[in-house]
Amino acid sequence: MVRRGLDRRWLAVLALSGLAVIGWYGWHYQAEPERVVLAPDGCDIQLGACRRELPGGGELVFEILPRPIPVAQRLRLRVQLRDVPAERVEVDFSGVDMRMLYNRPRLAPLGEGRFEGETSLSVCIRQRMRWEARVLLRLPERIIEVPYRFDTTRS
Repeated sequence: MVRRGLDRRWLAVLALSGLAVIGWYGWHYQAEPERVVLAPDGCDIQLGACRRELPGGGELVFEILPRPIPVAQRLRLRVQLRDVPAERVEVDFSGVDMRMLYNRPRLAPLGEGRFEGETSLSVCIRQRMRWEARVLLRLPERIIEVPYRFDTTRS
């Protein structure tokens, strides 16, 4: 009889511990920070670097090289931040009118608000392709998404 009581208490402790661990992981990994999605501002990234004031203060300068932006060639991505405490910077490339392969490089921090990385755009069956490059700034309390639209032409 004593043994049966110990087994039940032991099972109850294990069950409660398991629920606590599952609850913590569920809360920890589902707690998504606030997302602030900006509208495109009309800056033509094909012509040069684009400068953007950010909500809450600070500034973003984004540049894609070389220009004009080619497909199936190495692209250099540059982000310069002023007064923005970004923990991580990524650029998500997607087709506006056509689904393309997942392409979201994480840029390397170089210090003083500078981030750089490389990627390439996949070749499309269309002669002309409309793209969106969405700069994702992960801040401690939120994520800011800044979109830039541009066209590429297959040679």
